[in-house]
Amino acid sequence: MPTVSSKLMAPIPGVKTDFLGSRLDRRTQIVIPFQGLLLQITKHLHFPTPKYKLIDVQTNSAVVLVYTDSGPEAYTYVGGPSLTIHKSCQKAAQIAVRDLMVRFNIWIEDISISKRREIDRCAGLYKLKRQEILNLSRGIVGRPLLEKLGRGAPIGSEQVIVDFTGILQLIISKCHIQSSDLETIAHGRSKYTAWMTLTSLKGSYDSQTFFSVLFDHIEDAVNSLAKTVIDYLIPIYNLEIIDANYNPKLTAYAAILCAPEMESYMAAKERFLGMEIMVPTPSLLPVKICSGEKDLGFKIPTMISIPVPPKKRPYKTASMQISVETKMQNGQRKIFKVPEELPTVFKRAKQN
Repeated sequence: MPTVSSKLMAPIPGVKTDFLGSRLDRRTQIVIPFQGLLLQITKHLHFPTPKYKLIDVQTNSAVVLVYTDSGPEAYTYVGGPSLTIHKSCQKAAQIAVRDLMVRFNIWIEDISISKRREIDRCAGLYKLKRQEILNLSRGIVGRPLLEKLGRGAPIGSEQVIVDFTGILQLIISKCHIQSSDLETIAHGRSKYTAWMTLTSLKGSYDSQTFFSVLFDHIEDAVNSLAKTVIDYLIPIYNLEIIDANYNPKLTAYAAILCAPEMESYMAAKERFLGMEIMVPTPSLLPVKICSGEKDLGFKIPTMISIPVPPKKRPYKTASMQISVETKMQNGQRKIFKVPEELPTVFKRAKQN
């Protein structure tokens, strides 16, 4: 059979990647500014500005106090000992953000939730594409296939969108990327476009310019453009964004559910086209779950691929104890150890 190879999905030799092709070795962690995100949340909830206090000078341990509109009492979050006071305040703000998300039903739109939504949509589209091929094989043409989009803000929750421009500034500073200023222009009274140019990406002298679509508010245009640039830089610089919804186990689980949908679609496509399509089989465990030494002791062994089901053994009657020779002699099978009384067993007795 002819073989069709897919160069777009081919992995880099010798480099470990996850389900979507992101490299897993030497990942650079970027921690978002949680202090700014905490301020966004308190403003959205109409709470007073959070206050930071230093509780231990020797260990640089700080706390953040989040006041509500119900009284003088405040929620206290401890950042713990750290090398600098800023890192302790950042840790306290991170703990506060994740606690307030649960307490006040806050939905935060960030990089991690966007990544999981991307994997879920990929699985859904593979499922629809498989159904389309099955319809064509059955002679059904023109039947619409509706896409179900998920992982949106739940009904009744408070939605907060992360300031992606602050994350983009951290990435540009840490990865030493040369870029132009983020510019905006107004098209009439209520339409805005933003754009910026990046140069010297990974030692290259080429430049890349990014544009946003038209938005009614200038803040939305700037934030959308920053999100687009971040998504572009993550695979190039192998970045790992630590944000409010950061949870590699949930991302791994979403990729595990997506892998069978892709394999099922490829199998249906091979049967429909009558040819073999050579694509790399994704691992069932796309990301590294156990990262610490303590976790390795509790790590559950996982399979790299689905094993082939064992073949059933031929059924043999133990009571008869008949051995059959497998070789054919004169076109017939030769049977040994046949009981002599076998013809009399089935002989019908004569009736007077």
